[in-house]
Amino acid sequence: MTAPTTFVAHGGALDDWLERRRALGLDKRDEIWDGIYHVTPHAHASHARLAIRLVVALHGRAAQRGLEGLAEFNLGVENDFRVPDLAFVPVDAELQLYVPTATIVVEIVSPDDASRAKVPFYLARGVREVWLVDPEQRTVEVVTPEGASHSQVLDLTTGEVAGLLGW
Repeated sequence: MTAPTTFVAHGGALDDWLERRRALGLDKRDEIWDGIYHVTPHAHASHARLAIRLVVALHGRAAQRGLEGLAEFNLGVENDFRVPDLAFVPVDAELQLYVPTATIVVEIVSPDDASRAKVPFYLARGVREVWLVDPEQRTVEVVTPEGASHSQVLDLTTGEVAGLLGW
């Protein structure tokens, strides 16, 4: 995988480029970090498969706790949001263009991605658990404000989650 590239554009050139991205539907995972536009390419299709396996495996347990799964949405506020791979929110949550928080956020880790860099952002917005799912290492890490290493929300160890994924 090639290293991320940073470039800066201003004014009309930037506006034209962003408009072309929107028109082609290429901006669905783009994020804004403290006002700075981040272009996030779509992950490998195996990530989508893993996200679906995870939401299917956790659906019943999440529903028992009043949660439902969401995929790829804007978590945060305008001009400062991230797009998690998957999240669980209360079934009665008001879903808008920008969803202020979630109960659980799942980031599927890719080489050279920013999944770990997003953890403080999520926790600062009241997310109770951030799961870092690494398909290469076949590991699941749960990060909480209290430092727990398992899912208190769904009452699962990281080993149990890995087992649900067939690891």
